[in-house]
Amino acid sequence: MSNIKFKDWFKNKLEVGAFPYINNTIFNSEDYDIIINVSDEFYPKYQLNNNFWFPMNEAKKDIGLNSVYGAMVILYGAEMKNKRVYLHCHAGVNRSRAIHASYFYMRTGKQLEVDTNGYINRLCAMCSRGYLPPKTEMEKFLSLLGKYLEGNMKKNEFMGGMLDTIKLETINN
Repeated sequence: MSNIKFKDWFKNKLEVGAFPYINNTIFNSEDYDIIINVSDEFYPKYQLNNNFWFPMNEAKKDIGLNSVYGAMVILYGAEMKNKRVYLHCHAGVNRSRAIHASYFYMRTGKQLEVDTNGYINRLCAMCSRGYLPPKTEMEKFLSLLGKYLEGNMKKNEFMGGMLDTIKLETINN
């Protein structure tokens, strides 16, 4: 997919916001093909088809690198199929914005300085506060993940153990 198509999808088909129905009362699930929840809250009554939950907990330092990975995989598939996505956490300010910036970095190799709503890069903030690995490690993680996804999606196959392989190659534990 070309860089122009990515930027168009990122700007027009990926929306970041607050938890639907609870903090975003005007939310209409029919407007989206996929809904990704990265809050640590799960409400079964709001669970819809094409809903993904990758819990990230802001109560402790490690908010969930595995959840970042899961969200990246779903976002990549959505982009490749030109699907409309609603990405949210509780308030739509920290965790979902970090995923938003992570995906931008994974696809472009550049940091998202300010997003379309004027939010500063939450990925850098989460890294500097210790909630995610240090920025250089996180950038390596996202870059390698992007390469694996691009290569495997073109072949229409998935590599077992991809998360562990990428962590071993990029994150200093």
